[in-house]
Amino acid sequence: VVNGRGRLSEPEVKHAGSTTHPVSYTIKFMLRPEINIDYKVMPMEVLWTVSKKNRTFNWTMLQMQPEYVTKTVYKKGIEKLLLKQSPPLLDRLRLEKFNEGLCGQILHRGPYERMNDTFKILTDYLEKEGYSYKTNSHDIYFNSPLKTKPENLSTMIRIQIKKL
Repeated sequence: VVNGRGRLSEPEVKHAGSTTHPVSYTIKFMLRPEINIDYKVMPMEVLWTVSKKNRTFNWTMLQMQPEYVTKTVYKKGIEKLLLKQSPPLLDRLRLEKFNEGLCGQILHRGPYERMNDTFKILTDYLEKEGYSYKTNSHDIYFNSPLKTKPENLSTMIRIQIKKL
């Protein structure tokens, strides 16, 4: 987990991804021979909070880890990674548990610029079904905008909900 401020296209978000991914892959390849399990590194996730007062985007970038990644394994992975490289936001990265609770979600396909339309479909449905929701979103990015055409991007939009 690493926190920051700015939009998805801004450098700090890219620096966060350039930190979480190498740590995740280092831990994966470090653990593979130790536990004889190969697992898929999970996609990048971002919790977005928008300040309506000054239109500021605050975010928390997450990359889920298997349950056998303990604090000890995490620290050992960081030490191993530092022998090869020094990711930009490593000093702000931390390992923590995250429990979101009850959520509504919808899969968005296409450019990020159209995600608000998909978000509206989700919130309209939730209201119709009798749920209140937080306007902050939890987006799970299944592919990279650096490697994928905008029309082929897949993003899960998730929001916390509560039955009225």
